[in-house]
Amino acid sequence: MKRAKCENACMSTAQQIRTLREHRNLSQEAFAEAIGKSRSLVAAWEAGRKEPGRDSLRAIERVFGVPMAYVLGDASEVKAIAEGAAEVTLLEMFRSADSVTQNSVLHILSLGKSKD
Repeated sequence: MKRAKCENACMSTAQQIRTLREHRNLSQEAFAEAIGKSRSLVAAWEAGRKEPGRDSLRAIERVFGVPMAYVLGDASEVKAIAEGAAEVTLLEMFRSADSVTQNSVLHILSLGKSKD
């Protein structure tokens, strides 16, 4: 009975982890490397065979900028993350850009503000 209860809870978490990984266009191996875990562990999470522990949840939260509640499948957090996903992706792109690109983006944004 305890196993069945875990399967239901793990499936929500499993879906969220897979969705997060796929949204970032990462393989299981790249996702695992980013959070310092093994690919086989990520595969087990996504299959619902295992559930991430607190340290793993913190790593996901820190590396991908999503709250633990999102990874655990809290519906309100899922909606909030979905609404802000494009902004998070743009911010990640900006942060990973070189300084010339960042300065160009900031300049373009400042032009838009001066017209308001």
